[in-house]
Amino acid sequence: MALFIALMLTVGLLSVVESLEGLLDQAVGSLPSDPQAARGLALKVLEQAEVNSRPDLRARALYVLGDASLAGNDYAAAMDYLRQAQEAFQSIGDRHQEARCLRRLGDAHYFISNYDSAMGYYLSGLRIFQELADKQDEPGLRLAAGHLLVAVGNVCRADRSLPQALDYYQQALDVYQNNGFASGIAGVRANLASTYQDLGQLEAALKENLAGLEIARKLDDPYMLTILLTNAGAASIYLDQYKEARAYLDESMTINRAKNRRRGILFNLVKLGDLEMRQKNWAQSVSIYEEAVELAAQLNERSLWAEALERLAENLSHLGRPDATREAYQKAIGLRAEIMDEARKKRIQELRLVYETEPRTRIVPHEERGPEPIQIEQIAGFVGAPFGAACVDTGQPGPVQDSFGSRPESEKRGIKESIPAGFSFVFDR
Repeated sequence: MALFIALMLTVGLLSVVESLEGLLDQAVGSLPSDPQAARGLALKVLEQAEVNSRPDLRARALYVLGDASLAGNDYAAAMDYLRQAQEAFQSIGDRHQEARCLRRLGDAHYFISNYDSAMGYYLSGLRIFQELADKQDEPGLRLAAGHLLVAVGNVCRADRSLPQALDYYQQALDVYQNNGFASGIAGVRANLASTYQDLGQLEAALKENLAGLEIARKLDDPYMLTILLTNAGAASIYLDQYKEARAYLDESMTINRAKNRRRGILFNLVKLGDLEMRQKNWAQSVSIYEEAVELAAQLNERSLWAEALERLAENLSHLGRPDATREAYQKAIGLRAEIMDEARKKRIQELRLVYETEPRTRIVPHEERGPEPIQIEQIAGFVGAPFGAACVDTGQPGPVQDSFGSRPESEKRGIKESIPAGFSFVFDR
């Protein structure tokens, strides 16, 4: 009889575990479209995991809660949940999942511009994947290292350490090429191109864009194509390759209009206006910038709105229209003031959040990080975007402002939106 009761209890526990695992799968599946629903499911699993003494399910539930909090921009909650998840996975000896937690903690700090802490978490996660890959020959571990190399490159670029960013991106590119990860190759080439553009090395930027473009065409990825086409067009403008620039920008515009990607259309309009302006076709550029101003106002994309107004004003002045020029400049100045005020308030909030959360999170001290850059030969095994603001044309290519965050809502899994001078990519979580 006792044996029968024990057997029934075991069967009942297995049934509960299967049910909880099913709820976790539902939570993960709902994360891209409904983070709040994912959070609710994960909380139920967390409660039952503690009742049934299942530390593995508790750790997984905490990780999902951290992910859901990140998706909802609740960075304090995300850091708290992910720190608990990291400790939970560490206690049960699951180093792979511990490294994933470190990566997401890095993301949380990256998103609030706390780059020093983000770097520490990213490099700590990278070391774990490196150690695991030394013992196991699994492509997934190598790709995980590649993704973290991209993340470290993004931190370097955000911190304006551009040569170091290039080095990390190149290491990630080597990982992706060695493991046949085509979308990663295209994405990191776009990152390399944007960094070269930041450095004013336009020929190198165009070369990387075109290399990525070749892969994106084979993948038939319309979103990646528009990124690479727009950046190739921007670089070509300032290399005085006007015919090529128009071809790239027109193709990107065609794709964006077909997909009704209004932000993409806006970026294309600004660059097409730049193309006409560069050739001193003032009337044509005025018409294009006016369309860009109208669309930017509809989308409330104030940085691009101000940029388009500034470009419009300059072209109106060449046409001898002083009143219209003054009006456009005044609107642009007002928008710039609003943007600066919001940036100041946002930075104060970020600093407050860092102060409130850092004492509760494990920050890897700088002296523990080890040598940089980490050489790819050491890695036998697996994300945010740099910030930049548009400015009045100075003869250098203005930012091509897009990010993964401008994808449709259904594609926003693992995406952080910002206004970069180019594009940076965040891959699989």
